[in-house]
Amino acid sequence: MKTEGKVILLFIFLLFNRVCSGQDKNRKTALEDKVIDKIAMLPEVIRADAYCKKKSKGKRHLVTFVSANPDKEGNYYLVKVAEDNGSAFHAWYLFAVYPGTYKVEFFDSVNGKYVPLQVWRKHYRHY
Repeated sequence: MKTEGKVILLFIFLLFNRVCSGQDKNRKTALEDKVIDKIAMLPEVIRADAYCKKKSKGKRHLVTFVSANPDKEGNYYLVKVAEDNGSAFHAWYLFAVYPGTYKVEFFDSVNGKYVPLQVWRKHYRHY
């Protein structure tokens, strides 16, 4: 094969690879957005955000974001709900959200374990 042919094949390969990587990124972003929305729309998170805004007279609010993606150690997204105080984030809640089922678990930092959402709602303080 001539050099021109190799260059064209390399160009096609790189272009195809870039397009495929972009599709995965868009798919991942859409999945992360869905996971974030699931947590942000929990009634407890909405009330906590309202509480934070009220106590700070509108100066502070809560943000929800993915802090870790599924990996070998955990087959779930870690989602934090944190107070944005202008210079740092102070974590209020940590959740595990399982891709596919979108099952949500709350991280109990006192006992160092995840508990089902129903248990969290029954036994933990909410605003």
